[in-house]
Amino acid sequence: RKVGNMIFEAGDWSVDDFDSGVYMHAAQAGRIILDMTTNSYDADAFNEDTLAAYRLGLTTGDSETIIRMATDSFNFTWVPESMVMNRDEYVQFLGKFKEEAEKDGRPTFSMRFNNLIQKKVGNTTFETGDWTIVGYDRGVYMHAAQGGKIIWDMATNS
Repeated sequence: RKVGNMIFEAGDWSVDDFDSGVYMHAAQAGRIILDMTTNSYDADAFNEDTLAAYRLGLTTGDSETIIRMATDSFNFTWVPESMVMNRDEYVQFLGKFKEEAEKDGRPTFSMRFNNLIQKKVGNTTFETGDWTIVGYDRGVYMHAAQGGKIIWDMATNS
């Protein structure tokens, strides 16, 4: 699937009488920028790869990638305004947020992530860290992956 200037491929793999799993790859400008592969016995690594792919979508504000990584029951909380959004509302919010960040001649939207911390609790991997859009805003976030999907996300700005 082509999204903007990136191409994504995902699917199942198997080697008879050995192992099986899932994979996801992304390419941009002729280069592999994401290579996630996991086997059926490595759910923790799959959650970590899911978090990395989700961050990649957030980096450019690519709502299609972000939503593809999320469960149907996903919700996002924007703490400054106590807004809790479902998937569709989040796509609208992100579009407006991206538009505002690019206003008044500011550069193309690009979100950076620093100081990442991941913690596994049961079958869920939580991640927290700092986000920055240079020249516009910054803050902290926390999101979680379970079963290879993002189950929730929350963020605030400073």
